[in-house]
Amino acid sequence: MTRTDIRANQQQVVPMLSPKQIAERLGCSFRLVMSYIRRGELPAICISANPLARRRSYRVSVEDLERFIKARTVQKPPSRPRRRRTDYKRYV
Repeated sequence: MTRTDIRANQQQVVPMLSPKQIAERLGCSFRLVMSYIRRGELPAICISANPLARRRSYRVSVEDLERFIKARTVQKPPSRPRRRRTDYKRYV
């Protein structure tokens, strides 16, 4: 095998974060992050030996976390012109 063959066979390493690390980054609770994962809003990989176990371990890729944050970011609505007050005295 040549060097190029070895490099082609190597898998790309993706940085992964635990739910606890995500909670620290987002400034929220661990339980909230776990609820996002359980509801499928935040894509995660179960790394537990037994996926049916009561306490599972998850990892989330940094790319998925950035996509999740971007999707939940609220953008400021475009400003609309203010309505002019109607002079009601004119109609009385």
